[in-house]
Amino acid sequence: MKNYQKENGLVIDGIIGKETYKHLKGVTLNINIEPSVNYINTTVYSALEDTNEVPTPTIVTTIEKAEKNDINKVDFLQNGDKGQAVKDLQRLLKNKGFYHSNIDGAFGPITEAAVREYQMHTQLLVDGIAGPSTITHLTNVPISQIPSRSSVGPRKTENNSNNNSNNTSTIEQPLEQSVSSSNSIINIAKTFIGTRYLWGGTTPNAFDCSGFLKYVYKKHGINLPRTVAEIWSYGQNIQTLQTGDLIFFETYKKGPSHAGMN
Repeated sequence: MKNYQKENGLVIDGIIGKETYKHLKGVTLNINIEPSVNYINTTVYSALEDTNEVPTPTIVTTIEKAEKNDINKVDFLQNGDKGQAVKDLQRLLKNKGFYHSNIDGAFGPITEAAVREYQMHTQLLVDGIAGPSTITHLTNVPISQIPSRSSVGPRKTENNSNNNSNNTSTIEQPLEQSVSSSNSIINIAKTFIGTRYLWGGTTPNAFDCSGFLKYVYKKHGINLPRTVAEIWSYGQNIQTLQTGDLIFFETYKKGPSHAGMN
């Protein structure tokens, strides 16, 4: 812009002010940028009408990532990747009981959650990225599926320690559940820290409280009802709170309307 101003006898300040803009009237500038990832098309349009205001240039940018098709040659697979390599990753996770969705070749939140769960289960670095260590482990190391849990209904109890308007109750896992299994539930739940909230959400894309609990417990063989009220009615009373028990809250209405995990 300074060169243009210099060549045309304008004030050289690099700014498209009124005088520079008036001089540019009717001129179209096409700027091509060397692409770093596939391609980037950028066009800056100048105004074709006489006006006292200087319009903001419109910049249109398109970026596409190349597909990854050979799982044995990729450096890593992460959220946003697509291709046959992602399909192979999803198939490996599915065969070992960690992936429960469609094999579609799109690495999204569900695939990332499955990778995190596998990494945690196998004591690998938990980052949700399928790097060389994770892919090699998935490909070469035999592993049993996620330990299943009893489908016996959990037990619940009322907790009489009220704090003004917030009343809480709890729901317990079956008595035969081991401590390691309870810890496994908590570990899986922690992999979804940071997932956004959505009323009615039931997948790792977005959860509400009961959708989150149903999703996590289902991975361990317990099929909870869908709503907080239904989960509350499903349980049995307990007296001692343990790891993995559910805690119920009375919030905006009378009765249980929110639930969490201990």
